[in-house]
Amino acid sequence: MISRFDPISLRYVKEKLDDILAKIDAYGISINVQSRFNRFKIAVEKGLIQQMDNPIEVLGEDSFSKSIDFVSFLRRMTTLGQGLRDFYELWSITSSQVVMKDNVRELALIFGGNVNPRDDKLTNTRPRDIQYQLFLTSVFELSGFHVLNAEPDFIFVHGEEEIAVACKRINSRKQAFSRVKDAAKQITESGRRGFIALSLDNLVEINFYQHTTDSQRLNQFATELLKDYFSSTFEGGSLQFDKNILGLIINMGAIGGDILTERLNYSCACEMLIINHGDSKMNESLMGLGRKIILDATKLI
Repeated sequence: MISRFDPISLRYVKEKLDDILAKIDAYGISINVQSRFNRFKIAVEKGLIQQMDNPIEVLGEDSFSKSIDFVSFLRRMTTLGQGLRDFYELWSITSSQVVMKDNVRELALIFGGNVNPRDDKLTNTRPRDIQYQLFLTSVFELSGFHVLNAEPDFIFVHGEEEIAVACKRINSRKQAFSRVKDAAKQITESGRRGFIALSLDNLVEINFYQHTTDSQRLNQFATELLKDYFSSTFEGGSLQFDKNILGLIINMGAIGGDILTERLNYSCACEMLIINHGDSKMNESLMGLGRKIILDATKLI
């Protein structure tokens, strides 16, 4: 399952971000000028100025490989990489009717944190934790599910059942099992069956970039990255759950781009792992559910 966006220009990022921040301001949410989102906006504006002052020439393949690569392109604006992920997630969040109606208080809390999430202290991870919760809520809603704001983080309706979702960002391999255990406890206490959702974004740094604007290639790259990090993070451990846990939803995003056209795109891999706690009919239904969770970018543009 992939949440994917069509490639867009840096100028379009700037224009869309202006629209998104204006929409948030209309809800009475004040964003500090030093927030990571405003710092990203400044970086994009600087990047546009650099484009005009130093346009990238169309180079032959040999010259291209020797002169510049995609990582260099992204590094010329230090906040661009993480900022792009924040931008796409905020775009999705503000496209959700449920979030903008029922989660405005939570939305106001996501604008803290550092540009690089690895600089967030363990006591200051809440802004991005809430951001992931709201992002996944928006993914389910924009995929066509009836979504409700309820404990542990949100619930969605599948058939006649209200299914709980507990969202956790994994900030380090050391904390992975404890975060999963906490999520399982939250679902049990909710009185519903549900899924544990895990974001693995913070486990990777530079290698979530890919020099491509081809959506299919970026989708494949994001999915392979997700599977590699999931298996290495939980290698040698045992994930054991009670009957209330239906499975895991795991997420990881990847950024793609082409320095020759300066176009960027984003793909968020979303895999659903079913735990066999139901009859065959229920399991088949859940697998169908997994295939349905695909965010259609055209709903955002």
